[in-house]
Amino acid sequence: MNKTDKQEFIKKKIVDALFACLENKQIEEMTTDEIAQRADVSKRTLYKYYSSKKEMYLAVVKESFKELSSIIQSNIDIVEDDDPWVSIACIGREYMKYFFNNTIKGQLILNFNEMAYIDKYEKWVTEIQEYSNKFELTPYVKNYYEYHNVRPHTNIKTISLYIWAEAQGIIQLIMSKGDWLKEFYEIEVDELIEEHLVLSKKVLGEVK
Repeated sequence: MNKTDKQEFIKKKIVDALFACLENKQIEEMTTDEIAQRADVSKRTLYKYYSSKKEMYLAVVKESFKELSSIIQSNIDIVEDDDPWVSIACIGREYMKYFFNNTIKGQLILNFNEMAYIDKYEKWVTEIQEYSNKFELTPYVKNYYEYHNVRPHTNIKTISLYIWAEAQGIIQLIMSKGDWLKEFYEIEVDELIEEHLVLSKKVLGEVK
């Protein structure tokens, strides 16, 4: 194992340890001793790679966005339909499913406020944005209207923001009241996601 590979291996051990600890407590509640012990590294090594708990937090946020981005990309890659809506639906579907299947990482993504870290941790935030902004909907929505040769009924960025915000609302409901939704509305999560996508397409407007 060369030096670079070894460094990445140690970083992964620490991040994996942080995720394991997050199953029981928040990062600010963890001690560096328990993180180092869980990662099987010394405290000196821990601080060599992550100088503070804020950097440790940003590391798990980055890994969460990276994983979500990878899942979306792998599904986008197998889309065969040229209609941009299929890609939009794919992004929305995998995005919402991810939060239901990955509660801890989903909460990290939902709660991350980049503006709170941009001044002191610009490098970290820039690296996170590489993944968090990868599937921003605006270019896909723009392609949708161009593909169907129709004019949007309002600003494309506003439409994109609305669809994203609606998805965020569904995610919050699924994560906080998933069991209640299934019981009260007699609907499974996958069905709820698909019906939400139908409504999202209507927001785009009618096309021929």
